[in-house]
Amino acid sequence: MKEFNYALWLLPENYTELKKHTNNFGPHITLHENLTLEEAKRYFIIYENLLHNQKISFKNTLTYTNIDDFYFTFFKCNFIYDFNINKKYKKILKQILPDNPRLSVKYKYMSFTEHERKYLSEIKLPKINTLTRMCIFNCNNHFKRWKLVKETKLKNMNEILKINNDFKN
Repeated sequence: MKEFNYALWLLPENYTELKKHTNNFGPHITLHENLTLEEAKRYFIIYENLLHNQKISFKNTLTYTNIDDFYFTFFKCNFIYDFNINKKYKKILKQILPDNPRLSVKYKYMSFTEHERKYLSEIKLPKINTLTRMCIFNCNNHFKRWKLVKETKLKNMNEILKINNDFKN
């Protein structure tokens, strides 16, 4: 069984709607995985004051893959950077956020059936969504037993700029 220790995730605003399609497993974008709890908490504190409600665009094509008999499906996506943010802050965001983000949708320990693929292919995401929450998950044991450790709402851009007023062009 594939284990990922502790992970830091970003969650989309229509999380509840997407969750209906995934047997109640929450779709998410992984920032980091295979962390100790202490590392996850450290990243959480740092990111809590740097990340804002980040816009993201989705490609409406599911990708299927597996690692060590851990099967999962995801939508590829891209971060949309606000034109109003300054260059220094944008550079920091690009260092934090993953290069090839993906919205993980469903996990299994055996390959997806044709029926499942058909059902999942009917999921239609909005072209643009907003990541509104960040959380730490304990991703050990069977994925159905993964547990939320900590969660926060992401701030809006104005709140971030007030906190980080030292970011100048």
